[in-house]
Amino acid sequence: RAPSSASTIDMDRYALGVDIVIRSKTGDVPAVEYAPIGAMRDEIACAVICAPGSSGGCGPGIAQAFRGLPLERRCSAAAHGSFYARLGIELSTGEDLDSWNPPKRRFEGVENDENGFPENHSVDSKEKFLSRGRRRPGAVCLQMTWSKCAGGRKWPGKRLKRVDALSAAVDDVVSCALYVRQKYGDGLRVVLVGFSFGGPACWAAAKRLGSERLAAVVSVAGSARGGERFAKFDLDTEGCVKALDAVPRLWLHGTKDENVVPAISRRHFDLAAEPKAVAWVVNGTHHFDHARAAGYEPLREFLVQVCQMECNRRRAGDVPYALDGPPPNAHPGGFLTKRSHVLVMPMSGKCSVIESHQRNAASRRRVVNTADGSLATKTTAMFRGMAKAQAREEHPIIVQPGPDIPEGYGAGWVDVAASDDLDEVRAEAKAASMNRCVKPATLETLRKPEIKGYSE
Repeated sequence: RAPSSASTIDMDRYALGVDIVIRSKTGDVPAVEYAPIGAMRDEIACAVICAPGSSGGCGPGIAQAFRGLPLERRCSAAAHGSFYARLGIELSTGEDLDSWNPPKRRFEGVENDENGFPENHSVDSKEKFLSRGRRRPGAVCLQMTWSKCAGGRKWPGKRLKRVDALSAAVDDVVSCALYVRQKYGDGLRVVLVGFSFGGPACWAAAKRLGSERLAAVVSVAGSARGGERFAKFDLDTEGCVKALDAVPRLWLHGTKDENVVPAISRRHFDLAAEPKAVAWVVNGTHHFDHARAAGYEPLREFLVQVCQMECNRRRAGDVPYALDGPPPNAHPGGFLTKRSHVLVMPMSGKCSVIESHQRNAASRRRVVNTADGSLATKTTAMFRGMAKAQAREEHPIIVQPGPDIPEGYGAGWVDVAASDDLDEVRAEAKAASMNRCVKPATLETLRKPEIKGYSE
């Protein structure tokens, strides 16, 4: 994607994100709300709900040692690299960032002015932002964690494969979706983004909400649930994927995921109807902490195009304009919200190498792994020592094409849908070639005990 502008927002200058609590059937859901500011408030394209993995917290992108970092610590140094925090700021402001630093917290009691800025912002920073105008359609972003993870608790733990755990997570996601629709209008459609355990939760929530309320669904290294035990409560992931009608879907997965086999995403992509897209990060791992740029870029590109599509839809009043052409004020792009696309992304990024003496020193310290320090401690949290070593010891990783690298490696999004000049058989062959880095899997294969990420 070509850069939209040379100007960027400095994350340290804008105190974006408001800590809120949303009521769910299972309890209070902690969340961070990123709302458009300035001219972006005049027209909101959609709402994006970002759900974390099984440990709750800040989602993908942060170092694996800090996985499950409580949402209350989203502004700490350990939250460096969070996909969800960066998405919230970029989608709500329409600007591109050039930093993975965590945002500053907007404290309660600080009122906003008529443009949506905190009153403690400098006049220069407000005028500079307002003078830039609108870069692209804005979206409301909600970075949530599970209600049972409030205060830094780890959940679901040993209950990970139970029906009641997934059902509780689905209730939380649906409550967040209903919250933004109630606050910003029932006509606002929702994008659900789920990471790891949040994947099956978002698919089931999407089925419960219905296609008419959805703008898109995204699975980031998402796991899956199946079998009669989950199907009885409409929680089987495969059935939920098939139930969505004409909703754009994206699967993002690293080919070397050690927690959830990428074959799960491959199977769901193959079974889903168009529009759909899949992005493989070659040699990417589960948390994308070693390949942030490679994992984040396709995710942002897809969501930006969904925002453009939704903005065009709302301007047209839900009236199809395919025959007469788009309205004169339509936004460009949106090809990922149609047909079928595959992206094979080279892994490029920074791998954090932790020195042995730092690792040993950190493991001897008892560091509280909660927001308020009231819960249990972990002897191997390694927060302070690893954060310092991570900033000092970084080495780039570049993957060169080899015999196992499929066609289209690094070439961008490739349309693999059948068309007038490409029949269905040739389209399937083209898709299979692009997806060669991840082998297809049957249900029998996924049921094997050594397969991670699928349970019945």
